[in-house]
Amino acid sequence: MSDVGDFLVEHIYVPILVGVAIVVIVGVIVYCCIRSRRSLYRDYSLLGEDVDLVQRIRAESQKTYNTLRDTAWMNCQYYLRGKPQYQSLEQIEKIGSRTEKHWFRVYDGQSKASRILTVANKSPKMLVSFSNKTCTTLKDMLMLLQHPYIFPVCDLDFVIDQKLVVVLETISIRGSLKDYIYQSRCMDQYSEKYRHKSRGLLSKQIPLFGRQVLEALLYIEEKGLPPHGHVRSANIMLENNYCRLAACENTFLGYESPIYHLIKKKLKKAKEAIDVISFGHLIYEMCVGFELDTAHPEPSHLTMCQNPQVVKNENAVYPTVRQVADHEFFSGVQLTELKLSNLSPISLSTPMKSLVKMVQEGKPVARKSKTDQSKSRKMSVSTETSRGPSQAAHPPPPPPPPPPPGIPTFQAGITSAQVSPVPPGQPPIVYSPHLSSVPSVGEGRSALLGDIQRGTKLKKTITNDKSAPRI
Repeated sequence: MSDVGDFLVEHIYVPILVGVAIVVIVGVIVYCCIRSRRSLYRDYSLLGEDVDLVQRIRAESQKTYNTLRDTAWMNCQYYLRGKPQYQSLEQIEKIGSRTEKHWFRVYDGQSKASRILTVANKSPKMLVSFSNKTCTTLKDMLMLLQHPYIFPVCDLDFVIDQKLVVVLETISIRGSLKDYIYQSRCMDQYSEKYRHKSRGLLSKQIPLFGRQVLEALLYIEEKGLPPHGHVRSANIMLENNYCRLAACENTFLGYESPIYHLIKKKLKKAKEAIDVISFGHLIYEMCVGFELDTAHPEPSHLTMCQNPQVVKNENAVYPTVRQVADHEFFSGVQLTELKLSNLSPISLSTPMKSLVKMVQEGKPVARKSKTDQSKSRKMSVSTETSRGPSQAAHPPPPPPPPPPPGIPTFQAGITSAQVSPVPPGQPPIVYSPHLSSVPSVGEGRSALLGDIQRGTKLKKTITNDKSAPRI
């Protein structure tokens, strides 16, 4: 022991170096611990910032949706003011996939039944003109489609000034085929009810439901209409134990199917195959219980399908709807509803054929340019001038005779609130307000929507314009 002490005395720098080394090691350990804690804190901070960002994005998205929802509610109230047939407006959840579409429940006083009313923005890809004439023609054409496997449209309307499309349909108690596949409630929110995967349908249900949809497509094709274009489980309604294809109006309105972005490249060389490709996606969803996420099924997709007849593909050319219906997987299905129905022949009018032609050719409505319209007006004025006063095509109407005493008189654009009370024994005073005093359509609608939003009761406005002459 004395040797160690003598050694340390002689070599005093050794314990000093050991002490310094220990201090350095401890310092390094402390530094590493502090840095690790700072890194961990920073990671938690970044994670917290990410969580806050996601929450902010969700909050902004919900705020935007609530604004659109409130606007749709006011638009629907404004629309129904001119439709006393429909009552008891109730806004329901977003049960479909379209972001610009809103759903309501109304009561139809004429049919004594509830209806689903949807309000959607006009599509910028709509080829036919957005006019009252087009609306009437399209609605009449949809009413002609009386088939057991086609879901009927009760009413269709265009709100021209707001560029909105209103569609009314019956309520399917069992919901859509998609609801049935996923075993979801039809009135639940779309983003929630299809999150989980399903096991698919029974093997005997797939050819039955598939053949019913094919018969609806064949009926549309035989009547000379363009392809349906929106064959998907969410557009197929269940009634009792059979399917009815809905959304027959979407092609004319310019809307695109949610799966269009998947299959659009396949349609460049075979545009008419949209229904066959969409039908293939439908069959796959019925088999495996979830949607196909590619244009064509990959080998990994096909391994999930248990029925070999469904995945059989003999050539690379797209078959027609008739060829698919004649396939042995569907040809032996008994269609009870079709046998019991009495399908009457239909004939499309000339305006209907014009709509069909525009959609099939994919060409928008030809509109006159401003130059052509100006030339047309100049030619009209020139013609009227050349005819002279006595040969004018539209001579000015004679002034109306004075109304007899005691009988109220109404002129164009004058309501009952604009006629002053008539004292006994004197003729009525009829006011003709100046055009400048009449509010524009936009101003009147804005005021009305403001009243609707505030919940105030609208009152009649009495106009008392004393600038008109007394008759």
